[in-house]
Amino acid sequence: MYYALLPIALFLPISSAVFEICASLCIAAFFIKRIILFSLQMRESGFSKWPSVFVNIFRPVSHFLTLPVIVFFYATFLSVLASQVPFLSWKGFIGKTIESLILFFCVIECVNTRRRLNVLLGIFTISAFVISIDGIWQYFFKKDFIFGNAFSLDGRVMACFGHPNDFGAYLLIFVAIFVALMPWAWSHRRESKGQPDLCVAGMPRFIMVAVAAILTAIALGWTFSRGAWIGFGVAMFLIGILNRKKWYVPLICFVIFFGVFSTQMNSHRNVSFITDDIFKDGYTRVARLKAADPQLQKTKAQLFWEDLSAILSRFNGTGRYLFWSEARNVAVAAPIFGTGLNTYSEVAPRYNSNWSGYYPHNCYLQMLAEIGVVGLGAFLWVIFILFREGLKSLNKMPKGFYLSLGTGLIAGLAGFLLHSALDTNLYSTRLVNLMWIVIGLFAAVTILATEDVNSTTSAEASRPRSQKEN
Repeated sequence: MYYALLPIALFLPISSAVFEICASLCIAAFFIKRIILFSLQMRESGFSKWPSVFVNIFRPVSHFLTLPVIVFFYATFLSVLASQVPFLSWKGFIGKTIESLILFFCVIECVNTRRRLNVLLGIFTISAFVISIDGIWQYFFKKDFIFGNAFSLDGRVMACFGHPNDFGAYLLIFVAIFVALMPWAWSHRRESKGQPDLCVAGMPRFIMVAVAAILTAIALGWTFSRGAWIGFGVAMFLIGILNRKKWYVPLICFVIFFGVFSTQMNSHRNVSFITDDIFKDGYTRVARLKAADPQLQKTKAQLFWEDLSAILSRFNGTGRYLFWSEARNVAVAAPIFGTGLNTYSEVAPRYNSNWSGYYPHNCYLQMLAEIGVVGLGAFLWVIFILFREGLKSLNKMPKGFYLSLGTGLIAGLAGFLLHSALDTNLYSTRLVNLMWIVIGLFAAVTILATEDVNSTTSAEASRPRSQKEN
């Protein structure tokens, strides 16, 4: 399982084919291990005890996320049974849901030592480093150097991804991890002995983390993805709350980021955070005043509200208001179990006479339409337990690598999940699998941190009294 995860970490943003092959090998290893253990146990205990042996062998690793994830699995299964298009639902259930959830359990199970965690994170860092350079290369040379994908028409980078928003969703997870690790890497820059975290020790480790943070942030900026930027802001805010002594680090990062790239968004995309255009078509205050009365005198307050009403009247979330209303119509038609997993594009025309042809660009609305209140509620329960128990675990961790990494992982997930309310992240095979792998990494970090604390406590308790006093 572990050796199949390593190429997944490297090729996830680059090659869907390599990802699917390695994911299949990882899942196959997951079941082969259990079949072998089941056979060995049956030889020792006899065939009469096979039910209890089967349950013990195939039971997932115990963790606070195990029960919510299993409930989400069965809730999704119910939507498949109630599907209006069974073939598409079974295809999505087997090819996406089962794959993602088993990868989640594989990560928890096989990333069981600090060394394995370091190697996997090191490969993820290399992958994010390369893909960020690819995006920056695309910005300057109009094509990425991996596949030769052309620069988008509106001046946004997307590297190996199909859309700049998908690229932004990938990047915001890793830029959160690197920003969270920077203060820790700086404070341990003189540390060169022992097991090197991220496979590098001392000052080179800090340089690697800092450079990775800068490159991923630059590439994220040039995606000009408003949703990803909002997710990045939430991630920085959460890192600041969780690392109170170094709260200014993520704040400085976000201020610099927003100051540099927000002004470029107007010239590249002709949008801002509150407009779908910046009135380059001549619809300006001067034109509106002249059309009404050239001699009309208005107060600054009146002019401000006039501008604001004009802006809001022309803002529709780049079509999202329409997409959301279409998804709502589908959800109302089948509220309990939905129309079936993976069926939205097939059933949406039935409930919208003039369907736009787009996904809702709100993953939670699409989940409500496809798997109903039951499925969406189960997924939201997973997220609720992740953050409630995850934040409790972070509060119990001592300062160090695990705490910094856990902070970056959960902050990146928070930004990613918020961005998912404005885009299609959870319906991209690569991005949804990345989310579940990162959730699995966070779970593995909490387990390793607990084991580390327990081993330290046991070692302290076993020391002679004279050594403790010294």
